[in-house]
Amino acid sequence: PSLNLEYEEVIATEGQFYIFWTLQVLDVYTTYRGLKYSCVKEANPLLGERPGVPRLVTHKTLFLHPIWILRNEEVINKTEMNFLNGQGTIVVINNYRIWNRAHKKCRRL
Repeated sequence: PSLNLEYEEVIATEGQFYIFWTLQVLDVYTTYRGLKYSCVKEANPLLGERPGVPRLVTHKTLFLHPIWILRNEEVINKTEMNFLNGQGTIVVINNYRIWNRAHKKCRRL
């Protein structure tokens, strides 16, 4: 008996890309808000300890530009986007937790 196996890779949806970019904006926002407190420093060594919004946005633009270009090329699948969005969600939740903790315990700059 022959097996009729077909491989079908499901391309990432537009909704997944909207979620991805929303998470990037939330990352910048929560980072910016957290950095307003004396006890918070940026963890990414490429950005320095207290990057401003322009530097955060420039960093995102440079490093995420390939995803912007590839969004219409149908090379990113749903599984990959789910992974990226999961990672982005973890980053935003962590940023919010740091910001919230700093708001309660640290001096605002």
